[in-house]
Amino acid sequence: MTCSLLPSNDKGATMLEQPTVAIVGTGAIGATIAAVLHELAAPAIFSCTAREFLGLPFDGGNFVISGAVQIDSAAIANTFALGFVAV
Repeated sequence: MTCSLLPSNDKGATMLEQPTVAIVGTGAIGATIAAVLHELAAPAIFSCTAREFLGLPFDGGNFVISGAVQIDSAAIANTFALGFVAV
């Protein structure tokens, strides 16, 4: 059963099946949100500083979120179902 309130793509997949998430800001809050969402789907991460990956330190080590941190907002070619602004 699918919920008609969830946005879907042209193949019928809902946001829950293929979430598209953008995060603006890579500080403590943005990195934490990215780490949690990374398990569901790799979020697009934007900041004023380009990085090859995003790291979130914790007591036992460092959680690495793969995927480059993007700085060029003009290069965004798609839309996102959900956006977090953590600045």
